[in-house]
Amino acid sequence: MAEVILVVDDSADDCMLVEKLLVHAGYTVVQATNVGKAQELLAERPEVAVIVCDLNMPDGGAVALLENRPAQPVIVMSGAFPEEGAGSQEWLQDNHAYMTISKGRLSLLSGAVEAAMSQK
Repeated sequence: MAEVILVVDDSADDCMLVEKLLVHAGYTVVQATNVGKAQELLAERPEVAVIVCDLNMPDGGAVALLENRPAQPVIVMSGAFPEEGAGSQEWLQDNHAYMTISKGRLSLLSGAVEAAMSQK
């Protein structure tokens, strides 16, 4: 049975791209378009092994998700990370983000997911 990855992104195009990359790597993907739906899915689907979440979304994105301290490793992706404050690389590390990936480097995502699962 393939490991289940939760992808959280408000962009349908980005969700489809990430899903294609992860399915091609052998994972099962479930999607949420906001943090509230992601939290519902995490409650319903305890088999979710890793969360891949967009940093910037209307409902707070990865920052809001990390504030709830999910049990699963969280990989944060973004087109740009702020230099300071919530969402910065330092803030994300301090708040237990497993890894950050630029959306321009999504080819690294399946390896990041594999590494996150091995750290569980």
